[in-house]
Amino acid sequence: MPNEITIALKKPITAHGEEVSNLTLREPMAKDIRRIGYPFSVRADETVDLKPDVLAKYIEVLAKIPSSSVDEISGPDFMTIQTAIMPFFAPATSEA
Repeated sequence: MPNEITIALKKPITAHGEEVSNLTLREPMAKDIRRIGYPFSVRADETVDLKPDVLAKYIEVLAKIPSSSVDEISGPDFMTIQTAIMPFFAPATSEA
């Protein structure tokens, strides 16, 4: 698992006064998870409910962009980022 991921946005956003076409998100740390929570919950029947508000907060923190910039992300780009971020929350596996 890399320490960061870069996502090419299909629709650029504005962050810090500049047009942004790629977002680089660092790996979340325990302090982030404790503060923000998990971007999903698991039901008793083992189905997973995603939490878009929590995911948006992770994008803000991990990519170091303002929440107003996160709000500009298109739906398809948001789904792409969600798919890319979720492996960060999977258990670590050891390689033999």
